Amino acid sequence: DDFMESEPVSEITDFDIVTFLADPLPSWTMPDVDLKIRLDADTINWDGTDLTEASSEITTSDGAIHLDNLSVRVFDGKVLGSLSVEPVGDATHAIASLDIREINADNVFRMTGIAEEAEGQLELLLEVDTSGTSPGGLLGALDGTMLVKRGEGWMKSGAIEILNEDLFSALLGSTGRIPVRCTVIDLAFAVGKGTFGESFVALENVVLGIVGSLDLGTMTVSAEVIPKSLDGTF
Repeated sequence: DDFMESEPVSEITDFDIVTFLADPLPSWTMPDVDLKIRLDADTINWDGTDLTEASSEITTSDGAIHLDNLSVRVFDGKVLGSLSVEPVGDATHAIASLDIREINADNVFRMTGIAEEAEGQLELLLEVDTSGTSPGGLLGALDGTMLVKRGEGWMKSGAIEILNEDLFSALLGSTGRIPVRCTVIDLAFAVGKGTFGESFVALENVVLGIVGSLDLGTMTVSAEVIPKSLDGTF
């Protein structure tokens, strides 16, 4: 069955990201055994989400589980790369090198509250190292880099309309959909604090440059959006 068609919208919009980030990760220990196995699965259900076409080479060594040559489909997209996790006391230490392609922007933007609706595809490149006892703790300790790319599409976001109503009034039709030509968000993290590199959102006639920083530990952003007209109207 197609995951995107079977997932009710209400389950996405009701997602409570605050509760998710605060929920503690289960405590676990590594068994004293060396394993080397090959995983191939049509479908894996993880916490209500279907992971399909999953494959990986799984090994245990030096107290950690390593997933190499990882490939799995989720949200109609594909995750490729490697992941290592190990218990450190009550915390989980994770190192990941992932290329996440063709992720459906509508599901992701709804789930995170970025937009009420969206259309387009996302690509996410991650090179990260972190430790924590909860998803929020993992984000707050994150070191590494993150690059987000999005191609053509649109989004409907009250937050963006409020940001600069005059700027977007000429772009918004009766549906309130904002055309998006492309998006690039480049971030470098140290202990959960990220600094924007070359980052922008290109709309129909406007490019919005993004400068500043964000803190994954407190889920706060200190950034400035610098609009630049592509047609000379301002």
